[in-house]
Amino acid sequence: MAVQERFDGLAADGILSFEKVREQSARLRGRLNEIDSLLAPQPSNPGLEVVEAPDVAAAWKALDIELKRISLHVLMTVTILPSRSGAKGFDSSLIHIDWHSWFH
Repeated sequence: MAVQERFDGLAADGILSFEKVREQSARLRGRLNEIDSLLAPQPSNPGLEVVEAPDVAAAWKALDIELKRISLHVLMTVTILPSRSGAKGFDSSLIHIDWHSWFH
């Protein structure tokens, strides 16, 4: 990459003074950061993609388990309380969902 090569060669052989190297370094580092941000993939928002989908249920079902976890983590905190000793079967009263305050 030409910008990276220019950045790496700023102080080579003492061509530039320390002050000029610092000045050019800041300018080139800014340009490198700008280029990196343009090349980086844009983050997706799985929750938004589901909500805006024509078929929300199908969109949710299509998400992989990790994206489902991320979406749920953003929306709520789920706490599973311990069951009584010897209890059998599923008890929904042991599942507590606390919606995050910004979601209300």
